[in-house]
Amino acid sequence: MRLRYITLILICFSSLLSCTDKTTIELPVIVKKGYGPFKASFMKAYGKPSVSDLSGIPNNWDGLKQGAFTTNVFQSGYQAYVQGNMTRKRYESWTERLKHCMPDTLSLSREPIKCKVNFVYGKDSTGVTKIIIDSNNNLDFSDDKVYTPIDITGKRHINMDSLAQKNAIEVSYERFLKNRIEKTNAHLLFAYSSRTNSIYYSFPQHLVAKLNGEEIAICTKDFKTISFDYPIITVLDDKLKRGGKVNSEDIFNRNEYFKIDNNYYQIIGDKLLQDSFDIKKINLPKNRINSTQVGFKPLPIKGNDFRTQAPIDISNLKGKIVLLNFWSVYCGPCRHELPKLQSFYDSIDKSKFEMVGVVCESPAHELTKLIDENSINWPLILTPNNDILSQYNINAFPTSYLLNEEGVVIAKNLRGKELEVKIRSLISEKTAGNKS
Repeated sequence: MRLRYITLILICFSSLLSCTDKTTIELPVIVKKGYGPFKASFMKAYGKPSVSDLSGIPNNWDGLKQGAFTTNVFQSGYQAYVQGNMTRKRYESWTERLKHCMPDTLSLSREPIKCKVNFVYGKDSTGVTKIIIDSNNNLDFSDDKVYTPIDITGKRHINMDSLAQKNAIEVSYERFLKNRIEKTNAHLLFAYSSRTNSIYYSFPQHLVAKLNGEEIAICTKDFKTISFDYPIITVLDDKLKRGGKVNSEDIFNRNEYFKIDNNYYQIIGDKLLQDSFDIKKINLPKNRINSTQVGFKPLPIKGNDFRTQAPIDISNLKGKIVLLNFWSVYCGPCRHELPKLQSFYDSIDKSKFEMVGVVCESPAHELTKLIDENSINWPLILTPNNDILSQYNINAFPTSYLLNEEGVVIAKNLRGKELEVKIRSLISEKTAGNKS
């Protein structure tokens, strides 16, 4: 097969709404301690120390290890590149992968700032694991408290809220705000796993804004940074205000829509590093808004089949159940499910169902190889750029959307048996309805 990239046409939100009035609203936000209405868990700390010459490191601990908690991964990567600690090629590759959430470099500092919080841990003379966190960020552990971290090994159900209230500490870091470097603080919760001999952490804090008398809670995905690279929001109802946890269907991501007082608002969220949160009021009814959310029609996708060059337009599939599947040849889980998807596709009635694969971040020759190895015969579109990842809020592969006969999203990320049962059930309902 000749090397031939397929054109993928995405009609973006701005062009879809160009003929309507849009009002951008900048909401001030305040920081609150804790996870609020969001569920949380620990993340493994992978960060390297911010400098190599930290002082005050205990000299009588065994198995000494150092690391850092990164408050802003974008600033950390950018300043590493500016300082010459990251090659141009590596930096460009890194920013390309994060293109769908990478902020404008004007919001980042060229001058290095303390966007990491360093730590050191090991076993003391009694064999007990200890940790010191450079909470004042002066690159010296000698004036910081020594902690005995809780061991989370084997603990499947951890009350993160209670743990954060009791054990979270305050740490200092720097951020670039309104074109100047300022020192500020954050809440940090840490733990230890004796099984992996690793430190785990989260930043238990979220943001709150108000709109038309309603409160909006905002957090960053997994509470792993404070840079809000993946802002997640929910509108607080009485249950959530009383301490309840939000259901997944009531969580909204960047570019998605939420409703207050019969008005729809789109999440922009690109000024969270500047202490405000941007949304747009959309003066359109729901049936004229395109979104990847359940209950909405997705963004239009047009392209050509990778093998046959036949035109593909998901809007022309109305009347069929459609599985829209985004994947990459470099994604292990994606490759693993290909044989099962092919087997299912071969067994299904194509007059009632269609599957369209959108392959991202993948060279044509590797895709050709996978097609041949798995005898794939469902329509595939290969896109050579990452614009689609931002438009469809795709943060990981595989990501899938199930559309009903009217082209409306009815489910996300169903896999395996659950997906097959759902599709066969929908087809059975359609067949029964036609007979009646």
